[in-house]
Amino acid sequence: MAEAFTVDQIKAFDIKRLALDKEKLAILTFEKSYPRLEKLRDLFLELIELDHQNHLTDDEINSINTKSQQFWEYLRRLEKFNIALPNAKEVRDNLEHEVERFYQDTTRTLRPNLVYLRQEHDRQSKNRQLLKREHRAATEARKTYEQLYEQLKNELESLQKQKQKVEVAHGEIAATYLAIQFKSQAEEYEKIAEKWLSRGTKFYWVLIVAIGANFTAYLLLFIFHKTGITGLSPREMFTLEYGIVKLALFAVLSYGVGFASKQYHVNSHLAAVNRHRSNVAQTLDDFLATKPEEKSEMIRQGTEAMFKHVSIGYIRREEQKDNGPIYEIINKFLPNKE
Repeated sequence: MAEAFTVDQIKAFDIKRLALDKEKLAILTFEKSYPRLEKLRDLFLELIELDHQNHLTDDEINSINTKSQQFWEYLRRLEKFNIALPNAKEVRDNLEHEVERFYQDTTRTLRPNLVYLRQEHDRQSKNRQLLKREHRAATEARKTYEQLYEQLKNELESLQKQKQKVEVAHGEIAATYLAIQFKSQAEEYEKIAEKWLSRGTKFYWVLIVAIGANFTAYLLLFIFHKTGITGLSPREMFTLEYGIVKLALFAVLSYGVGFASKQYHVNSHLAAVNRHRSNVAQTLDDFLATKPEEKSEMIRQGTEAMFKHVSIGYIRREEQKDNGPIYEIINKFLPNKE
């Protein structure tokens, strides 16, 4: 049964003393293993600090747990080493070789996980910084609003003018917030659209390769049969059953192309709509700051431009079929049931 350990035990483990203590080890120090073990400890501690348990797959987590258990066992073997042991030099040499192999294998295996966690940590840090900036901007805007409110109470003669400024400031905050939200939604839809475009492209090329392979095979059999190179005719190879199976396969691939294309167009359409709304909100924010006296009319026109139906070009019909080109070809030759 594997020996249990904690993160604090790994942190507190005095690797340098145990590996390089010449009073205890004499000439049998672990000069090669010491830097490797220190680097491995830093690697495992960084994985823990980056919260790998909540960001990686189960297989990746199990791999890290296995490697960390093996690392702890090497530390314990280093702690238990004694030059009074029989064949102490051989034991020391074997341990150093094992540590070197373990270091090379572990760094090669876990480095991609560490790179991913660092990138994820950087991305989340940027998001947190953006949220802090937005919160700070909202706080400053609220302070500005309160100052305007106090000024309105003290300056009764300019009540209408100050009230208008407060409404404009509120409109600018709302427009800025909408611009940020719509931009975020547009970016999410663009990422989804890119994924569906990649999947559709793969289905398309698989379909093209399959059709091309069958056409080439039929053409070669036809030529070889006519020239007498082979006695196998295309009719013997390309039977009705073979054709039905291939047609079903092409239909499935074609449906995949059509379905991926539809998803790409839908998400691209949503991304374009949200990008348009973000641009309108940003433009409205700029106009409100320059022409506060026309606030009501600008808000009305901005709202209309933001939410009215716009023909983007990705979706040309209310309902778009995703049957694929093979289905459409077959459907043209079948009798119409209507």
